[in-house]
Amino acid sequence: MSVDIYSLPTETLCKIFLYLSDQDPVVPRSNGVHWISSATHVCRKWRQAAIGCSELWANVICAFASDAATDCLFARARSRPLHFSARVAEVAETELGRSKVEPTVHDLSVYQVALAEENLARLRVFEHRGVLPASFVKAITTNPLTHLTILRLRCWRGDAAVSLVVDIQLNVPALRELYLDGVFFALNAPLLLVLEVTHTLECEWSEFDNDSSPALLMTLKTAPLLQRLAVSDTFALLAEHGLPDLLPDDLKSIELPILSEISISDTGADFGLYDYLHIPCDVDIHFEDNTCDPGGDLPIIFEAMRSHLLCPKYDTLIVYEKYGDEHVHISLRRHGSERHHQDLEGESEFRLDICIDPDPTEPLNTLEIVELLVPYIDTSNIRHLDFGEIGTGDYDEFDEGDLRRVLAPFTNVQTAILNGNPFWSLNVCLCRDEPSEPDAEKGCESSDEGISVTVTDANLYTSGEGSNSDLWRRRHLNAQRLAKKGAINPSELTLPNLNHLIVQDLSNADVMDGSLLEEAWDAVFEVVEERIRAGRPLKALSLSGYRHLTGLDDLREEDAEYLRRADELVDPSGKVNDCREPYSSEYALAHLRISDLKLDI
Repeated sequence: MSVDIYSLPTETLCKIFLYLSDQDPVVPRSNGVHWISSATHVCRKWRQAAIGCSELWANVICAFASDAATDCLFARARSRPLHFSARVAEVAETELGRSKVEPTVHDLSVYQVALAEENLARLRVFEHRGVLPASFVKAITTNPLTHLTILRLRCWRGDAAVSLVVDIQLNVPALRELYLDGVFFALNAPLLLVLEVTHTLECEWSEFDNDSSPALLMTLKTAPLLQRLAVSDTFALLAEHGLPDLLPDDLKSIELPILSEISISDTGADFGLYDYLHIPCDVDIHFEDNTCDPGGDLPIIFEAMRSHLLCPKYDTLIVYEKYGDEHVHISLRRHGSERHHQDLEGESEFRLDICIDPDPTEPLNTLEIVELLVPYIDTSNIRHLDFGEIGTGDYDEFDEGDLRRVLAPFTNVQTAILNGNPFWSLNVCLCRDEPSEPDAEKGCESSDEGISVTVTDANLYTSGEGSNSDLWRRRHLNAQRLAKKGAINPSELTLPNLNHLIVQDLSNADVMDGSLLEEAWDAVFEVVEERIRAGRPLKALSLSGYRHLTGLDDLREEDAEYLRRADELVDPSGKVNDCREPYSSEYALAHLRISDLKLDI
């Protein structure tokens, strides 16, 4: 049913304007008021409805920087609660070079800050990253801010300040969100949902210290409804700063029962104060250590995060390297989560990003970091494993036997993504360390979802195939060939329950050379055939990364033949998934995460 937009009731128009104001608060201050300018010029009725909608103008009172325009919008707002916030749309680049528009809070003008000070009782939102006059600070500490729901402030002091915490207290009974940069203070905010404390100033004094750190605990103690906590670059979690022996007992046990997200970015934290927080184990947590000495820092981090690492719903472990040899990422998540690995929001998971100290006490490669992690997680609960970007690029090389040793505890893994780069051998990682003598007469029998697997009877993979099927014939010949090699005890396998192997970078795009394609495929076939001989055939084999065979006709034909051969060796109920992409200059796009692969198995 069509609706005449010119005949919409004024009340409906106001609801539309307010909805747009909530959904799109970003206003380019130099080019008008974004969508409002267009909406008010549709017709006279729309213009009159917009001008008469006082709540709308209260929301965008700082859309223009000029004093006269601010006065005009202030008059239109009448007695409504006021939003003193200037957000501007700015384009930012993502990790993969894609552009996205993000709102950035700009400073209010001197006149707008003065106008806000005169109307403190009407403030609903106040966001300002510039200097505040002393009169404004005094006013907000002596007057209750009964309507204020969002407050964003940056440190208003000079370089003479010596502590993050200032000796003031705010009474903000309706406050929902608090964002502070380089400053912290006590407050009464029982309805607080979001607390972010950061330090982006170019000086070293602004941090929690021995005298002020308890202020954070006191704030958390009075905010039982808190849902998001973010602390960065403030050294807030050091036990020595909290003086545990001097803290009152009621600050040593803080319940945050509905906290759903916590983000910590710091250097050298010992998590002494984190131990006082009682929060759900499945909270969405992201921790960044900007200068990590792995041997000394990671055991402390893992011990503090033990309850999160042991969350029973996390069945997927992802470990990868990036940015040369400077960064290692570890995450635990639920398989099937729709959250992309770059998404800031989504289903809860544990994420740890560490920047390796250029001069560590004990240099560790990524596998050794994983070995530090293993005692703190339940390896039997891990069903999906992504090590596809370990030992790549400029990172320290390691022996393939080391990877086999690291994989050994993950006995229940069903899906694994591993690097297929021929410079380190996939078969050495997954095949037996010291193969026992084959026993062709004894054989090895097992049953997997109704498929009888007996190496010695040479009937492997024959059931369900027509006698005239060329695929059946090739599978039958493969079964006879493998039967002659003898059976393998499944207990000798690395990842004995693996049924889906995802091979990353098989085409060796990392070094732009396809000449090692045969060697890489041979390693894959050795792994697949050994699984067959153990009665544990793979149900799926997938390839990710770049194909990198463009313009190389011979190699493309050779690769296609390898794919056909692989299809003969995979369980008849499964399939081979070739997810490799044509070569592109965006090499980062080739490195897929197991969380992003949508495969039809």
